[in-house]
Amino acid sequence: MYLLEESAEGAEMRQKVYNMLVSSEKSLVELALQLIEGGGMHADFIPPVYVWALDKMKFYPVEEVIQRWLNLLVGMLPDSYLEYIRDERNNLGKWAGFVSKMQQQNAMPDLLPTLIKHIFSIKNECADICWKLCLLPKKQILTRLVTSEKELYLSILHLKELPQELAEIDVETLVLYNVPLKKLKKATWQNKNVEILYVDDNIQRHTLNLLKGYFPNFDDSIFYNIGLDLARNVSADAQRKKQLKKAKLYALRAINFLRMVGKENRDFEYYHARAHAYSNAGMHQMAFVCYEHIREVYEPDDYKTSYYNMACNYALLNNLEKMLIYLAKMMVFYPSNIRKFIMSDTDMKAYYKNKLLLFLIDKREEMDNHIFEIFVEKFIELLEKE
Repeated sequence: MYLLEESAEGAEMRQKVYNMLVSSEKSLVELALQLIEGGGMHADFIPPVYVWALDKMKFYPVEEVIQRWLNLLVGMLPDSYLEYIRDERNNLGKWAGFVSKMQQQNAMPDLLPTLIKHIFSIKNECADICWKLCLLPKKQILTRLVTSEKELYLSILHLKELPQELAEIDVETLVLYNVPLKKLKKATWQNKNVEILYVDDNIQRHTLNLLKGYFPNFDDSIFYNIGLDLARNVSADAQRKKQLKKAKLYALRAINFLRMVGKENRDFEYYHARAHAYSNAGMHQMAFVCYEHIREVYEPDDYKTSYYNMACNYALLNNLEKMLIYLAKMMVFYPSNIRKFIMSDTDMKAYYKNKLLLFLIDKREEMDNHIFEIFVEKFIELLEKE
């Protein structure tokens, strides 16, 4: 029965075993190993010490070292110990390093698959170790990482580039988060099975074009969703929090993704999000181009919100006349809560006390819809004459 880890006797025993392991006398090293293998040490002490000892066992043939290690790992350690081993990446790394040395020396090759099985744990936490030390063929490691839904998360491997072995993998969804792609070169291989591609939102358009060379059949509509989220939520949220540099950065990323969306996937929401992204990026003229396209292609019920967004852009450009024209057009569709809505919008802050704006709001609140429509026509005529 091992001594309790927190006891003074346990601490003393661990120190003695450690001293024997680093001894230059074979009899002391053997005694220390027998204590470890016989269960005389606390569970938390066994994995790191025994792994460390593997490199120190110069008194024994490598075959014996491997066999004793296997006995300890497979035969003598309870399941809870194996879970401990899997959870401790440092220990796994040391074991993997030891197995790598065995491979180099061609020692007991029939036992290597068993060793690798335990290093490459069920949850694949150590796939990157196996990859780095070449414990398994790269294609085999990639195949193991593919889920039952045919998804592959390459970030697990901490890669510096896309491996050519990907060309042979049956995968439909490829997740490239945190995979560095800045130095990606023109495709020399292809995987036509990949249909969905997930990438970091700071990826460059040039890199996206290069990825199409590697994965020619992926559906670019995924960029639609990423672009919409960046434009509507991430960038807009930063704008609301006055984090203007962040808002602009995310808006530019949104534009980057939205530009990659094929024409067949471009709808009203697409152009609206793209215009919003241009606005947050300070590219107001480009935003107007998107809004004009919406007005030309879609029905009034769709583009009525565009009037307000155009008004906001003109407000930011200090163009009072255009701001009022598009606010007036918007008010035809939105008769209620106009004052509260406008006076809480920071884009309009410079005009909160503007007499013409307040006059327009007053008229909207006083008039019914039909009368207000007539008023708006005359109001816009007067503004355009000036």
